[in-house]
Amino acid sequence: MRQTLTQTDVRRLLDEPSAANREETAAKVAAAYSAEALSEDERHIAEDIIRVMTKDTEVMVRAALAENLKTYSGLSHDIAV
Repeated sequence: MRQTLTQTDVRRLLDEPSAANREETAAKVAAAYSAEALSEDERHIAEDIIRVMTKDTEVMVRAALAENLKTYSGLSHDIAV
């Protein structure tokens, strides 16, 4: 799976917000965030997205976040909790 979120990914998520699409989006956002591959503005946006996705009712979405953020030492405490 590509780890870069694209406009196509966002469009697909908006058109079909299935658990699988949310899981893929969560994984991509979290991977980019933990790889520190984002600008400061992009990091703030990613943090906001991650905070929203931590409340997703689907376990697979939260698991994708956890898997991609588990070793990142710069994770905000409120997100980790």
